[in-house]
Amino acid sequence: LLKRVPDFDTYQKIFWHQSIGHGHGVDPVTILENDYKLSLTEWAQVSTHWAAFSREKLSEHTSPGYMEWYNKEAAIREKWEAHFNELYKNQKIDLAGDIDF
Repeated sequence: LLKRVPDFDTYQKIFWHQSIGHGHGVDPVTILENDYKLSLTEWAQVSTHWAAFSREKLSEHTSPGYMEWYNKEAAIREKWEAHFNELYKNQKIDLAGDIDF
């Protein structure tokens, strides 16, 4: 699985794709399966790995490299969040559009 999601950047890409897509009515599991060829079980395994990796890097704010990793992680998050917000900007979700009063 780590060959398919080899780094924290790729993990965040998938995470934000699901998160932003879901906010626009796209099923997160469909995103996993269609765009990344991952099952929900595989995603859970990969997420566990990369969440532990991040937690270890950020566990001690006085450790050497803490701020460097914090800033790097923030930049990765901002990059993918902005990317998927742009991708879905014209896709509105209307949960009540088929209801007549």
